[in-house]
Amino acid sequence: MNLRKFLTSGFLAHWRLIAAAILLALLGVQALRVAGLESSLNAERAGRKADHLSYENAQAQAAVDAYAAKIRKETEDAKKADAADSRADDLAARYRALSLQYASAQRAAGKPDLSGPAKASQGPDSTSGAPVIPLGSILIPEADAVICATNQGRLEVAHEWALGIGG
Repeated sequence: MNLRKFLTSGFLAHWRLIAAAILLALLGVQALRVAGLESSLNAERAGRKADHLSYENAQAQAAVDAYAAKIRKETEDAKKADAADSRADDLAARYRALSLQYASAQRAAGKPDLSGPAKASQGPDSTSGAPVIPLGSILIPEADAVICATNQGRLEVAHEWALGIGG
């Protein structure tokens, strides 16, 4: 019991000093906590800054990659366009040659091989000298046939290109 009296009397005599010591201890603990939180906050800020730089670098690299892919695609498309133009020109030349060959064959077939002048009938049943065009035939000027041949070559190449888009 003497211990209890001693502690009680010691506490009562020095309660201000004991309260100040406890208060200082609590302030020290709180100061350590604040210092720890500040270091954690600084570490988080540094991490966010590093992440931000990483995002910017990744974005810049993606832009460079996209631009390079665009250049590659444009180069590839230009090569394909040149090849298609060449093929269209070849087809157009071939069709023009066929049109001219057909026209010359038509001219040769239209020349009469008569030894004397031909006599045309002038009766009501005659065609009065107009040429007879067989059913299913269309006569067009030679210049139009050349234009048609050029367009046909272009259209065939465009059709092949369009079929190749899906695959």
